[in-house]
Amino acid sequence: MPSRREFRSPLSLVVLALLREHPMHVYGLHRVIRERGQDRLVNVEHRNSVRQTVERLQRAACVEVDEMQSGEGPVRTVYRITTTGRDLLDEILREAVSTPRREYPVFPVAASLLAFYSPPEVAELLAQRRAVLVDQRAELELSLKESPGLPGILVVESELQVGLIDAELAWIDGVTARISSGDLEWDTAALIEGSPMIDLLDEQAE
Repeated sequence: MPSRREFRSPLSLVVLALLREHPMHVYGLHRVIRERGQDRLVNVEHRNSVRQTVERLQRAACVEVDEMQSGEGPVRTVYRITTTGRDLLDEILREAVSTPRREYPVFPVAASLLAFYSPPEVAELLAQRRAVLVDQRAELELSLKESPGLPGILVVESELQVGLIDAELAWIDGVTARISSGDLEWDTAALIEGSPMIDLLDEQAE
């Protein structure tokens, strides 16, 4: 079986899951991902990213050609999932659901480096982020309202995203309030000047 690490990318999982539902060509996969709103979860801005993922899965024997569709326009290759692909998808999904995994998104890193900016600058940047998150939350809420006939299990992902946004909004509001009240303040120049990194560099120079 192919290495799980190699195929843990969100797009690989989505492609395998869609092909488990039904054989599709790359264009169909790209369309369904966007129609279902899964483009909020995976980057499919360019259809070629879907094609590259399918080709990588094919080389690993996780998907194979089902048929060649001809008609108006170019001939399209329809792919189906293989037994290897099914087993890999099942193994990765079970682990992903049951076991929290350390991931490395950019925002927590940026949050750890906020001291490079002054308190007013941080408050303004967080206000900008908050506005974007509020819009994203509204879009998710609208998508939930527009799909009332779907079984609940098919929209729990959107509910999770709403919950995560709510948690981030609460964090932003808390930090902003502490900056506004003066409870959270700092001097960037002083922090840099007093950095323990300076002592470390001095030790290395000796």
